[in-house]
Amino acid sequence: MELNKDIENQANTFSGATTVQSDWSLLLAVGFHLVTTIVSGFIFISLGTELDLRQYESFHEYISVWPRIRETNELSVWAQWASWDAGNYLQIASTGYEPGSPLNAFYPLWPALIWPASLLGGTQGAFFWGLLLSNLLFFSAVMALSQWIQNAHGKRISRLTIGLIVCFPGTIYFSLIYTESLFFFLSVLAMYSLSQRRIGWLILGAFLLPLSKAIGIFILIPLMTQVLRKRITPWIVLAPLMGYLAYFFFFMVVTGNPLAGFLAQGQFLNQPSISKIFDLPAFLNAFGNGNQWIHPTHGFLDRMMFLAFCLTIPDLLMRQKFEVSLYCLAIGIVPALSNHLLSYFRFFVVCFPIFITWALIYDNRKLPQWVFGLLLSLFFISKLLMLKRYLSFQWVG
Repeated sequence: MELNKDIENQANTFSGATTVQSDWSLLLAVGFHLVTTIVSGFIFISLGTELDLRQYESFHEYISVWPRIRETNELSVWAQWASWDAGNYLQIASTGYEPGSPLNAFYPLWPALIWPASLLGGTQGAFFWGLLLSNLLFFSAVMALSQWIQNAHGKRISRLTIGLIVCFPGTIYFSLIYTESLFFFLSVLAMYSLSQRRIGWLILGAFLLPLSKAIGIFILIPLMTQVLRKRITPWIVLAPLMGYLAYFFFFMVVTGNPLAGFLAQGQFLNQPSISKIFDLPAFLNAFGNGNQWIHPTHGFLDRMMFLAFCLTIPDLLMRQKFEVSLYCLAIGIVPALSNHLLSYFRFFVVCFPIFITWALIYDNRKLPQWVFGLLLSLFFISKLLMLKRYLSFQWVG
């Protein structure tokens, strides 16, 4: 009888039929994030949030005109939800890529998923579908991540981790029309599938990751570690490579230049480049220039996020599996070095192993519950303030 129960439990764990389905606290946490973000946003707008367009319009060379009504050049009703990169993604979904355009710097998978809605419903259809899809992907990612954490560390660590994620200020991007929710979902899908040996989902996630963000190619690292350990067949590493080839082929077709996306990066602030990874003096100089709390190139908050990441590395290496740690290090360090911390706040939020590690540190040190509650409260208040800034057209990340 005991043997049969053990076999049944293992089968349930593999199939995903575990306590996550009945864990209402998880659903409440995600629902809390979604409701508070959307509702708070509309409250800010209805109260007449003071708009500060000076900084926003100073970036006119890099920012789409989508939020404006073309006939009058006035801000549209939904402009505050679709500013900065959200407007760029919507513009790409509506009009596509063009040779020489700075919008070529944006990876194609996210606008491609919005594109059908723009055909059927125009810009408003693209807007509502993009907003809905972003939140659905975040919800799906959290559900899968919770299952993965429960399998590895138990329900308590799962709840602590999800609490940290949903309250963390940077998660506002998971409810906006940004690619972060897509990348987060694909990362969790690929890594969870790798741990469970679900080859089909693993191949899908690994193929799509390089099409969603530049750092998606780093899924090669955990795949290679498992190949070397002979836990997966070597041909699976072709999935992200084929995804990267698809990226170059796509731009060759639509712009005539397979390197159009890379060339467009040079038109943006800080001009992100792989070569910068090896220029440590320049990075240290940029790190020391965080003289404004939130700023595109001199943001103090971006530098504090990178410092928090670095301070977590020892515990990350000790408490996470080797392949998980390496993947987290790659997607967390390379963007900081290659982009000199521009928008690092957004790169940090997709480094989900960091949040798992924080939960493990808190649980291991047996700190009082009020400490965790205070941290979540500070996170949540900061999150609302960040959302208010975004809706006012001020730079967030």
